[in-house]
Amino acid sequence: VEMMVARLEVGDNLRKAATYVYTSTAFPMLTGTLVTVAGFIPIGLNNSAAGEYTFTLFVVIAVSLLVSWIVAVLFAPLLGVTILPATMKAKHHDQPGRFTSMFRRVLVLSVRRHWLTIIATVLLFAASIAGFGLVQQQFFPPSDRPELIVDWNLPQNSSITETRDQMERFEGRALVGNPDIDHFSSYIGQGAVRFLLAYDVQPANPYFGQTVIVTKSIEARNRVKPALEKLLREEFVGTDAFVKPLELGPPVGRPVQYRVGGPDIQTVRDLAQEFAGIISANPQLAAPTFDWNEPQRVLRVDVLQDKARQLGITSSDIASALNSTVGGATITQLRDATYLIDVVARSREADRSSVATLQNMQLPTGTGDAIPLAAVANIRYELEQPTVWRRDRIPTIT
Repeated sequence: VEMMVARLEVGDNLRKAATYVYTSTAFPMLTGTLVTVAGFIPIGLNNSAAGEYTFTLFVVIAVSLLVSWIVAVLFAPLLGVTILPATMKAKHHDQPGRFTSMFRRVLVLSVRRHWLTIIATVLLFAASIAGFGLVQQQFFPPSDRPELIVDWNLPQNSSITETRDQMERFEGRALVGNPDIDHFSSYIGQGAVRFLLAYDVQPANPYFGQTVIVTKSIEARNRVKPALEKLLREEFVGTDAFVKPLELGPPVGRPVQYRVGGPDIQTVRDLAQEFAGIISANPQLAAPTFDWNEPQRVLRVDVLQDKARQLGITSSDIASALNSTVGGATITQLRDATYLIDVVARSREADRSSVATLQNMQLPTGTGDAIPLAAVANIRYELEQPTVWRRDRIPTIT
C-alpha cells in the first residue's frame, strides 16, 4: 500500500499503481518466501523421532509464509485500490527529520572512516562468536509435566506372572498412600497407550511392564523420583526399573547410551560386557544395563526326516505333540457370565522340563501304532538369545 501511495504521488492512476506494485514485488517476495521455507525442509523430511515431533513446525511455517505472500501480492493491492483516492498530491519535505539527519551523519562518517568501520565490524563479529559460548545448548527444555514413568524390564525369560507380582509389590511399597502422588496406573506385558506425541511406546513382552505415576506438582515429582530410584535399587535387585519424567521432544530414554554392533553375536556380547566393565568404573554412572544380552535355555528338536517319513509322521505332527505337552492345549471352555474361559491341559512341570520324559513321549504313526519321540528326533537343551536387536541389519547391543 505504501508503494501505491508513492506511485500515486508521481501521477499514476490506481490501476497502474497496483500493477506496478505486483510486478515489482511479487517475484522477489516469492523468492525470499521459498528460500525461507526451504531452510526448514530438513525438519519436514527428517525420518526420525525428532522429525516426527517437529514436522508441524515445518508445515506451519510453509503454509503461513505462502499465504502471507498471496495476501501481500494480491489482497493488499486490491485493498489499496479500494481505500486509496484516485489521485494524490506529491508531498515535499524541505527539512529532513531528526532521525534522518542523525542517520545521514552516521552514514557519512562511516564511509569516510571506512577502515575504522571495517575494524569495528570485525570486532563485533568476534564478540558475537565468543558470546555464543554463553548461550545454553539445549534443543528441548526439561519436562514441566507432573508425570513419572517407570519402565520395568525383568530378565528376558521371566513370565508375565513374575512381572505382575513385582509391579504389585512396588505399588504397595511406594505408591499406595503416598501424599505426593495423585494417581497411578500400571500396564503389565506392554506399555501405556500413546497419550502424548513424545511418549516412547515400547513393544509388548511378558517381561516388560510400565507404571505411569501422576504427582501433584513439579516439586512433588522431584521429591518422588529419587525416593523411587532408591527403593528400586535396594529392594528390586536383578530388575531393570528405570524412572524418568515425560520428555519434551523426541524420546531419548537413558541419558548415556552406547552401541556395540558387529556381525557375530557372541563377539558383540563379549565386547559389550567388556565395555560395561570399563564404564562401571566411572562414579557418575550407575550400573549399566543391556537391551539384550541374556541367553535363555531352549529345547532344540532335530527331526530325522527320513525315519519320520517312513513312519508317516510329519514335522507338524511333532510340533503339535510337543506344544500340547509343554505349552498346553485347550480341551474345553467354561462360561463365566458373558465370558468363555479356556481350560488348558499340559504335562506336569517335572515332565515337561525333562529331556528324558520328552524323548519317551509317544507319537501316533500312520499305521495306528505309537512310537517314542526319540525314534524320529534328537532332543537337547541349548542356550540362545531370545531377543536380538539390529541396527542397519547388524546385531547391536545398547
